Amino acid sequence: LVLKSITCLLSILGASMIITSVLRSKKNRENIQQRILAGMSVCDLVCAITHLTGPLWFPGNDKTPGLGNDISCSVLGFVVILVQFATVLYNDSLALYYFLVIRMKICPDSKRMKRIEKYWLHSIPLAWAFLIATSAAVANGIDTWPGWSNTCGIYLSNNSDNNSANTNNNNDRDQNM
Repeated sequence: LVLKSITCLLSILGASMIITSVLRSKKNRENIQQRILAGMSVCDLVCAITHLTGPLWFPGNDKTPGLGNDISCSVLGFVVILVQFATVLYNDSLALYYFLVIRMKICPDSKRMKRIEKYWLHSIPLAWAFLIATSAAVANGIDTWPGWSNTCGIYLSNNSDNNSANTNNNNDRDQNM
């Protein structure tokens, strides 16, 4: 728990520094690469905050106390899924940006690159991350992770375990009749 808190605080510090350096400098705000890094850093900042404040959201169990409930766990899981996938996809956007500038020789200041940035480098990561998080929420796939403390996220139970438990319950019921 202490190590997790230290890493979260370091992540919050680093992401805040990147966001601040981009927002403070007009030169950085005009640079597509810096804007992609700022987007990635915003997602990382939110993710680190959710991990740091996990006990406030987590419903708790017999091993780990928590102050939250099932709804707060679902909200936490949705946000964590959203920002974690968005961070990874923003990393892909940064790689695509470098490919377009270095390999394809597209000028970073061109109108073409501005269109690419608008539709591909920001919209796609956020839209896909939102779609994944929403799909998990709609499918009731957000729950506490067994064996993990203070963590809510995508959790798909093993249907064969549920079916065998139902079969055992039915067998017990039949024997009692």
